[in-house]
Amino acid sequence: MAVNARQKVILRTMGIPVWAAHRDIPGQKKDNESTEQLFEPETERPITPEIRREASQELEQKTEQKTEQKTEQNRALRADQKIERAPADSWSLLQDQVNGCTNCELNLSRTNPVFGVGNKQASLMIVGEAPGHDEDLKAEPFVGEAGHVLDQMLFSLGLSRYDVYIANIIKCHPPNNRKPLASEIEACSDYLLRQINLVKPRLILTVGAVSTKKLLHSRELISELRGKVFTHQESSIPLVPTYHPAYLLRKPTEKRTVWRDLLLVKKMMAES
Repeated sequence: MAVNARQKVILRTMGIPVWAAHRDIPGQKKDNESTEQLFEPETERPITPEIRREASQELEQKTEQKTEQKTEQNRALRADQKIERAPADSWSLLQDQVNGCTNCELNLSRTNPVFGVGNKQASLMIVGEAPGHDEDLKAEPFVGEAGHVLDQMLFSLGLSRYDVYIANIIKCHPPNNRKPLASEIEACSDYLLRQINLVKPRLILTVGAVSTKKLLHSRELISELRGKVFTHQESSIPLVPTYHPAYLLRKPTEKRTVWRDLLLVKKMMAES
C-alpha cells in the first residue's frame, strides 16, 4: 500500500521507519536472496513545511480522538461500577447515615439528630425548619409548644401526628435556636429529599419560610407563598405552604389564615 508524504512524517514522528521495495530488485527475487534483502529503508525525500504542518495536525487530531474514546470508556465503566455498587435506599440505611452525619458543624453541638416521625407511608408529609431545644433532647420533631400547635392543626384535619410523616429541613439543633445557615441546609438537603422519595406522599405541607423557600427554590416571602398550590420540583409532588406553628404562638391572630390553608390541604387530600 502506497504511503503519502504526510503519512510518512506521522510514522517517523512515532518512531516507525518507512520501508520501500528495493529499486534494484526486479519483480521476482533471486533464489539466493532472503526476504529481508528485498526491502530497505526508503530514501529520505524533501518534506515541505506545509506537509510537516499538516502531518503534525493530523497526528494531534488522532491522538485527541483516541484520548476522548478512552475517557468515554473509562467514564462508562465507572458509571456501571457505581450502579452495581449503589445499595437500594432504605429507612434503616438513611437513619444510620443521619445518626453518623458530620456534614456540618452542628453535629458537634447536637444532643441527638432529629430524623423524623410518623407514618412512613403517609399521604401527607409535613416539613418544618429545624429542631428546637426540646426536639434536640427527645430526638423527635415538634414536641414543644410549637408541636402542640401542630397537633391542633392536624386535629382540625381529622389527623394525628402518627397519620402523617413529619420531618425538618435540617436534622440537628442550631445553637440558641438560631435559624439554620444556608450551608447547613445544603449539607442536609439530600436526607430530606430521600425521605420524601421513601414516603412518596400525595401532598407536602411546608410550615414556615425556611422549609418553603428551600423546597420551592424561592426567595419570596412566606406571606406571598402561603395558601397556594405549587409542585415540588424534585419529586413532582403538590406542595402547599403555610405559617410555622411557632409563628402562631407569637401571633395568634394568624390562626384564621392558617385555617384557610388547612382547608385547601383537606380539599386536595380528598380529591387526590
